[in-house]
Amino acid sequence: MSKLLIITNNFPPEKSGNASRIYDLAKNLIKLDSEVTVICPHPTIPIGNFERRGKRKTEEEIDGIAVNKIWTWQPRDKDPSFLSRMAYYLLFPLHSLIYVLKFRDEYDVILTTSPPLFVHLPGLFAKKLLDKRWVLDIRDLWIDASAGLGFVKDDSLLKKLSEIFERTCLNLSDLVSITTLKMEEKLGSKYRLKEDADFLFLPNGVDMETFFPRDVKKQDQIIYAGLLGHAQDMVSPILAMEKIGDEYGFVLKIIGDGDKKEELERLVGSRGLEDFVKFEGLVPREKIPEYLSRSKIGIAPIKGIESLDYAVPSKIFEYMACELPYISSGLGEVERLTEGSGAGLVAKNDPGSFVEKLTYLLEDEKRFREMGRKGRKFVQNNFDRKKIAMRLKDAIEGRR
Repeated sequence: MSKLLIITNNFPPEKSGNASRIYDLAKNLIKLDSEVTVICPHPTIPIGNFERRGKRKTEEEIDGIAVNKIWTWQPRDKDPSFLSRMAYYLLFPLHSLIYVLKFRDEYDVILTTSPPLFVHLPGLFAKKLLDKRWVLDIRDLWIDASAGLGFVKDDSLLKKLSEIFERTCLNLSDLVSITTLKMEEKLGSKYRLKEDADFLFLPNGVDMETFFPRDVKKQDQIIYAGLLGHAQDMVSPILAMEKIGDEYGFVLKIIGDGDKKEELERLVGSRGLEDFVKFEGLVPREKIPEYLSRSKIGIAPIKGIESLDYAVPSKIFEYMACELPYISSGLGEVERLTEGSGAGLVAKNDPGSFVEKLTYLLEDEKRFREMGRKGRKFVQNNFDRKKIAMRLKDAIEGRR
């Protein structure tokens, strides 16, 4: 039986996509007779929704998972400064490193999951100093995405040092797990990797036991459930509601929080869209399936830039599991998933395109119900988190 240590910046009660992903992964590995310990910060994301914690460490057991929440800097501003973000990103892995060295006999495999990139620091030390097996879990091409979104400059020292660190981690780890196939292609073309680099496709997926269609009446609503951050293009679907709200009487309900929420609320107010766009705030995860089941269409818009062409919003899998057809935006991987599943449509990053796609679905109820059924079948066959956990366990134990 493997003893796995997971180091992650996100874990419940945070409600980010990766918090639920890592929780489900750990929970399912426990059911497969693995021993799992998680190290994470005190709850921080979405920023401003949790109190600052001064305790060095708290310990608890959640569904058989030993969870150690340790201190790091917790930003308070909704859109923190660069220095505040960096303090959060850097202090957590440094604190985790102390745990890794102190409790070296309590695990034999370490998994570090990014972003942020620096969370891999304790994995690097565990591999080099303690000869532990190391799984490098990459959910996001964080450096390239940060440059594409304007957070760092392409020629900056920070970006260059981050790339050196990322390349080092890729070449020293025993296994690289990736959430989309496009990631392997992009990493392989960007860096000179060792010949025996071992990649494992470990997608975000969905907990099929939690996300399934509820027997509730559909309402005239469109839904977004997720982070309101810099990579999401929420402006286009919000502006599309000027026409969709007027012509169809539909409301866009937005569940979630993030750096851009206040800006989006100001946009809604300035355009007089309060009747057609409603901000629901944070909602307990167990209530999300009912929100989805009451809705007729889900949206999952990301910015259509090359640095995000590897990305697939995790909310898409939740929409599909609840038989909810979706409209996304973006390039590359999200287009491939949408074409393969037949469960959604991809809009361009402009309000007119969202109006066109929404109208296409709303004018044919049979069409969007059929797309919903296709979506659930597709994720059941390909993205069930139970099967994903088994894939990781087999890889760790050499049964691939």
